Amino acid sequence: GSLEKKTKMIEYLITKVDAMIIAGAPAYTFKYYLEKTPIGNSIFAENLKDYVLNIVQLAKENNVKLYLPVDFIVADRFSFEAALDYADDTTGIPDGMMGLDIGKRSREIFRSIIEESSTIVWNGPPGVFEFGRFAAGTKAVLDALVDKAAEGATVLVSGYDTCTVCKVWSVEDKLTHVSTGDHVSTMLLSGEKMPGVEALSPHPLENQEPRKRRKGNADEIVIENKVLEKLHKWRTSMIKAKTEFSYFVAVDIGGTNTRVVVGIEGGKFVTVVKFLASDLATLLRGLFQVSENLTEALGGTTSAGSVVDVAGPVSENGTKVELTNYRITPGPGGQSSRIMSVKDLPPFLFPQKKTKFLNDLEAACFGLMKLSGEQNLSDYFVPLHEVDHERNMSLQRHNNYIVCAVGTGLGSGVIKFDNGQMTDVIPLEAGHMFVTLPAPSHPQREFDNGVMDYLSERLYDNKHPIEWEDVCSGRGIANCFAAIEHHKTGRNPPIG
Repeated sequence: GSLEKKTKMIEYLITKVDAMIIAGAPAYTFKYYLEKTPIGNSIFAENLKDYVLNIVQLAKENNVKLYLPVDFIVADRFSFEAALDYADDTTGIPDGMMGLDIGKRSREIFRSIIEESSTIVWNGPPGVFEFGRFAAGTKAVLDALVDKAAEGATVLVSGYDTCTVCKVWSVEDKLTHVSTGDHVSTMLLSGEKMPGVEALSPHPLENQEPRKRRKGNADEIVIENKVLEKLHKWRTSMIKAKTEFSYFVAVDIGGTNTRVVVGIEGGKFVTVVKFLASDLATLLRGLFQVSENLTEALGGTTSAGSVVDVAGPVSENGTKVELTNYRITPGPGGQSSRIMSVKDLPPFLFPQKKTKFLNDLEAACFGLMKLSGEQNLSDYFVPLHEVDHERNMSLQRHNNYIVCAVGTGLGSGVIKFDNGQMTDVIPLEAGHMFVTLPAPSHPQREFDNGVMDYLSERLYDNKHPIEWEDVCSGRGIANCFAAIEHHKTGRNPPIG
């Protein structure tokens, strides 16, 4: 909220705390009157100069450290479609622009303050989190608070907007207390008398002894400066050329490492970072950190589209995947802890309607087809049989091709042609087929039952159980593809 709505709370708490962070809308009035920083069209309380100077004096008298943002994500209007830019104390916020979020340096400073605290009260997000492009600062503060609460710190959240933040990112149960009282909690933090509390005890914040501070060791993903500089250079070059800055994101999720790549039109791309992740929670935490770290370099511009390369079955619309290279841990209601949706990803780099999961075997097949179309297969592959070496290798459109990935997943893919046209790419990971059928409530049980029933009828006239070799040998892979083909089209391809 605006500074006018928080004057009582700031004035009351400034004598009760060791440190205070003033961000969001109130910060711009403080920046203007204390540091003469240009604030453009940001929210400004013109009549509160004396109040600001008094708060600073109270902070000095009570030995309270007062912190303000040092950089900002700014926009030309209050809209999720606004043009974005970056501003800091050296430049100030230019006329015609308004501050709608804090920048990366401010996030780092605020996190360090949180890490040194043992009791934290949060009232008010530092940015317009309702617009995804201005949510990075709020998410950074929230992440720092969740980490501190996990270490044993007391974290209290009050105010409607701030409580909504906790609900949006589903962390209410990870903090000490998230108020549902809205204005009542603000009254409490402002030192106002409340009849019920007055009747029961002295005011909860009176004569409170500060707790000893503890410093946390939260793991951080660091993006090298040369990568950030390259992204910034691309952006400024496109802006100077009067071209709209646009970029795409590609992610490869492995069993232990995840690699994030950013590219722009013209085939330019850079590997942003590679980080360790072997479970879904670590993966998502890492991707959110990468998103936050890239916001400034990318000027707050949301990705134009994203592809996430995964191992595992992908839903037909490409918005959900089961990560089969992660160890399975059953969750509530039998839901696997390795099932990920596009909705789980940070929206800045992965806008929901422009992000797709792509099975890595499908990706390999599409890549081979592209190389073949460009006559470049011979640059990467050597034939195992005698061919005319004077002629470039290429995929012949009257054949079907099996692409094998040599690994524990026993991965393979089929590039399927029909009448000279590519009609399908079918991925299979035989190594992740269940030795026994899953529980009745599992969403894959019906499909696996169907595959086993189909193969039992085709191979043994239902007189013999399916053997491991029937699905994992060379002929077994062909059998599985036949079952998938039957499931999709109703046809019965040859099997062995």
